[in-house]
Amino acid sequence: MRTLFWLVAAGLTWLGLLQLSALLGFPPQLISLARSCYIGTFSIFMMLELRREDTSLHEFNTSLRVSDTWWFLVPLSTVVVLAGFSRDPILTPKVIGTISVFYSCQLCLLFMRERLGQMRMAAWDLVPPAVLIVLIISPLVVLIAAMLCVTCLAVLLWRGGGETKSSGVADSLIMQLPSLCLAPALLIAIRDHVDFGANISRAHIETFGMIVNGVGAALWTALVMRASQHLSRWSNLLWLAGTVSAGFSLLISNALVSSAVAILVAEMLRGTLWLGMTQLLRTSTRWIGFCINFLGTALPFGALWFASSGFDVNHVMLVYAVFHVAVPFTLWLRTRMNPST
Repeated sequence: MRTLFWLVAAGLTWLGLLQLSALLGFPPQLISLARSCYIGTFSIFMMLELRREDTSLHEFNTSLRVSDTWWFLVPLSTVVVLAGFSRDPILTPKVIGTISVFYSCQLCLLFMRERLGQMRMAAWDLVPPAVLIVLIISPLVVLIAAMLCVTCLAVLLWRGGGETKSSGVADSLIMQLPSLCLAPALLIAIRDHVDFGANISRAHIETFGMIVNGVGAALWTALVMRASQHLSRWSNLLWLAGTVSAGFSLLISNALVSSAVAILVAEMLRGTLWLGMTQLLRTSTRWIGFCINFLGTALPFGALWFASSGFDVNHVMLVYAVFHVAVPFTLWLRTRMNPST
């Protein structure tokens, strides 16, 4: 319960930052992107924790190796993905610089958190939004933070440069690269296709979306932290709940309510994918995990592309839910092939 409390508190902090973004002249979509980026990067280190738990191996290398450094830069391509999906011209040199420095800061923070053995201590999740708001307020702080991050990453490289082992945090990163690069843009793309009405500003749409995503992320992260042995069961239940809700939304005639339900359905299906993919990846090797994650991440994009080509919002989410049946089916197939898992 304490874990869930801190995760919800962190979500509310992100929500407050989102409301402040308009006053600070920072695109609200980029607040959502930064938060998703943090959660995705956190999942790398949480996956490492789960793999240790499964294999009873505690000698994973968590230092930053020279040969793996460029892999850690790839998630920044999510900004390019967003530029391709977003209908608004939101990217400026200042915005790109702020997001890049924030990404580096939260990466250093997670390395430190892991080394201190604090990956399951959710109170740390309050730090990233506090860092981001300081970066947004002052360009000078962005410059100072950039220099500190370079120093921190240099120390990590120096400490890990002599390692020759390939297992560790880089494996977890590479396995999750597809979702790190694509999933944050997916949430914004879904909101682009949801019609709340002309009188609802994008900041308010992002606020509602972040509330739903924040509560959802808190629940899914808490399940990974505290119920890691039952992820398949929870994934299946979420898919069932999302599909039933999507079917129920067909009976709703009010556009505002149906759009709100659509975002709720999307979050339940995100939980389905989140928990299901975590279960599949926790025992996978680097490149097999990468392929599994790529297919899993492509699934909602394919569903959204197919459903939004000629359906209204209610039918879009029903088709979206039907596509996600691939997750419980894959988990069932994996259990049949390997009953011990």
